[in-house]
Amino acid sequence: MSANDYKNALYESIMHLLWRQWVSIGVAGHAVPVRNDYSIDPESLILISSKFCRYDQRLFDAVADWLLKYGQLVNPTRIKALQRGFHHCDLSSLAYLASLQTEAGDKRWIQLANKGKSGNEGLQAMFLTSDGEAISHCPEKDPLALEYGFIRPRYIAKNKVTGRLPECTASLQLRLRGLTGVSARSDIMHQLMISPRSIQQLVNYCGFARNPINDVIKELQLSNIVTQVSSSGRNAVFVLSDADKLRIFFKCTDCRPIHWLSIYESLSCVWELVSNPALSRLSDATFQGELHLLFREELQSNLLNCGITELEQLTEERIAELPQLLYHI
Repeated sequence: MSANDYKNALYESIMHLLWRQWVSIGVAGHAVPVRNDYSIDPESLILISSKFCRYDQRLFDAVADWLLKYGQLVNPTRIKALQRGFHHCDLSSLAYLASLQTEAGDKRWIQLANKGKSGNEGLQAMFLTSDGEAISHCPEKDPLALEYGFIRPRYIAKNKVTGRLPECTASLQLRLRGLTGVSARSDIMHQLMISPRSIQQLVNYCGFARNPINDVIKELQLSNIVTQVSSSGRNAVFVLSDADKLRIFFKCTDCRPIHWLSIYESLSCVWELVSNPALSRLSDATFQGELHLLFREELQSNLLNCGITELEQLTEERIAELPQLLYHI
């Protein structure tokens, strides 16, 4: 497969995956939802969408619509925490989405909105083709987008979202927040509903610092909501008491632990590689060599414990199959 063919296949598969995930948590669309044992991580999904939705205005605006309806269930503080482990966020695009939330009255997004402001200097088209070329047709510029250095048609909310969150495993984290509040406590309970966890695993999955997670676990233990089941000290493993009953209550009896951020980081790394115009001038064999090198240096460690078997079992020799695999996860 040539570099250009691989790039086109990867682009189509990533956008297909993003549509499926957003549809699974309430964006109106015709995409098939993700598998019924996947719980979507909303903050991680927003981070990768800030980058890839610039290639699809329809999805970008659908995400903006979704945030206007369900943004109260999203944790801007966690977005900032997860940014440290995701190196491909489009900060200005994310800040523009945050500014829409701020204008709608949710002041929790102010810091994110202010962080990406660039003013009218160095304006660029917000939406791009998959080759990175500007889509510049813009009869009426969005004044808010101009503050973030973007030229785009005026955003008009079309409410392209479901009337309520789908009652499925995909929306588990969001629905649990509706019950217990948007906080580290809710996200810890979400992880423990899915699987026993050590403190370090909770740090890795939730994105919060170790000490706050320790404090929440102690409080949950005091109220018998969480139980320590093995070992002690830094290697202690905890479970959520009566997790089975909660899973039945939330209609998600089958749910697997998935580290979405590491998957998104891996996909973004591959995209950065294949988007390099210099690769189109390389032979197919040289391009394959670059893919194999990227797998050894970054992808293998990221995907090894991501929670999706098809990706965990990906090998250097099978990296060319990645775009096709994304259609089946």
